Order: sequence, then structure tokens, then C-alpha cells
Amino acid sequence: MIKAVIFDLDGTLADTIPDLQTAMNCMLIRLGYKTRTKAEILGALNNGSREFVRRSLPKDVQGVPFILESAIETYAQEYEKCYCERTIPFEGIEALLKALRAKDIKLAVLSNKQDEFVKNIISELFDGKMFSSVQGQSTLPVKPDPTSTIAIIKKLGVKPHQCLFVGDSDIDMKTARNAKIKSVGVSWGYRSAQVLMDADADYIIHNPKSLIDIIEAIKQEEIEEKRRKKLEKKGENKSKKGKKSEKSQEAPKIKVGDEYLKVNSNTGEYTKVFGTTGEFPTVPARKTKSQDIAGVEDGTQISFSESDVMTIE
Repeated sequence: MIKAVIFDLDGTLADTIPDLQTAMNCMLIRLGYKTRTKAEILGALNNGSREFVRRSLPKDVQGVPFILESAIETYAQEYEKCYCERTIPFEGIEALLKALRAKDIKLAVLSNKQDEFVKNIISELFDGKMFSSVQGQSTLPVKPDPTSTIAIIKKLGVKPHQCLFVGDSDIDMKTARNAKIKSVGVSWGYRSAQVLMDADADYIIHNPKSLIDIIEAIKQEEIEEKRRKKLEKKGENKSKKGKKSEKSQEAPKIKVGDEYLKVNSNTGEYTKVFGTTGEFPTVPARKTKSQDIAGVEDGTQISFSESDVMTIE
């Protein structure tokens, strides 16, 4: 049963591209570089803010350390001015989050965006109390490294198979796989369904409410799996019972002092067998009442009447 869902932010919960493009182009203008189109901004996303800035710079300066550091600092200043001016939740997201909480499913956010901005955006767009954990880029490695995801799973108090990772990119799908949890790709974000399929998404949805359907489907699959295992176990028990029944049809062994008599229930004949009490602990013990069998060889058949045999409790 799914008990927790971890969401990506940009392109999954919210459309953040307008503000990202504004901040990036303001930075480029301040540093004297050509601005970027929406398509170019999209192409630079998903690998953390540092890589986002580096890819947005002209190629001939992307590897120049002091230019990159200056660009990162300037971008952060510009993004702080506008990070939530035109950023809005995708249609149906708020209803989805409320539906998940109504099912007592824990929610979390994990983004490669700077931690401060992730927390601020979630706080402004949604009821922050909905989320048990909100985390952006910090001292931990960025996605698709699973370190942050695994830490969130532990914080939520759930097991990996009880958690889903929902995102719009191949990076998110790889993150889920690296953390050994199921992935759900969303087609309304910044990457195509084909990209998600190529990244081996476990599920792909085209509208937020479909996530509820997936969670219900997983629940039913688990119920059916438990039922199947129960039936298999029942079948195994029947098989064992049948074998035990077959074994019980074998001639029971009856104790006579430190020796044994094997009785044939069909003929009433007893065969002397030498052994110890521990060999047949589940068979009721009996011993002869009147006939001396001390000199009878093992394997010899002996006839007794009911009055000649008594049960030892």
C-alpha cells in the first residue's frame, strides 16, 4: 500500500518557467550576454541551479570559473526578485494534494532548485502543512543521486515499496530507480512522455487525478498478491496434509518395553521392531499384557488378541 508520495517541483507541481526565464535573462543582460528563449531555458533545466546557470551561459565561457561564479551569484539575486511572480500550480494539483492527504498519504517535495526558493514557493503556492518534508538543493548530492530521496523516505517513516516518486523528467525517473522506489512520470511538465518512457518510468500520467487511480491499482495488486500467496500456502498445507494422511496409513508402531511391535490394521498382525521411544513420538504406546516376546526375532509376525494388548499413556 502506498503511504507516501515525493514530488518534484518545477514542471510537476508548478509551472515555474516564466520566472526562471525572467531571472536568467536578467542575469545574462547584466553580464553582457545574449538572452535565452523558453526552449533554451527548458533544455538547461533539471540538474541543479549551478548547472542550469552554466548551460545558459555562452559555450565559450561555460568553463571559466570566475565567470560561472559571478553568473550564479547574479542569477540568485535576480531570481529572488521574481521567483513567485508568475509561478502557479498546474491545474488539478491542489485537488490532488488534498485528496492524497484525505487518504492519510504523506507528502514531500524534492527539487534540485536552491533549498530556500523551494521552501518559499511551496509556502506561497500551497498549504505548507500538507507536506511532511520540503527539500531543495543543499549539502547533499543533487538528483538523480538517491541520497536525499532515501533520507526523505526514512524521515517519513515508510518503506521504499510504500513510496512513489512523481516527476516530469528523466532525472526524476532515474532518481526513483536509484532509490529503489516506483516512479510516476507526468506528461504535463517540461519533458515529453517519450522521454519518460525512455527513462523507464513505471507509470506515466496525463492529468493529476490519475495518480489516485495508480495508488488504488497498486493497492488492489497487493491485495490480489496476498490472496494468491494465501491460496498457494493453503494448497501447500493440503498437500502436506495429504502426505501426512498417506504416512498415517502406514502400519503404526506399538511399544513393547524397549522394543516395538508394528501393527497391520488390516490383518491384526504385529511385527517386532527394535528401537527407542524417541523414534515414534506421535504414536500411542502399547505393550503386551500376557505374551512373552523376548525371544522373538525382529521382523517376525505375531498375532495378539485385544485382551493381550493394553495402552500405555
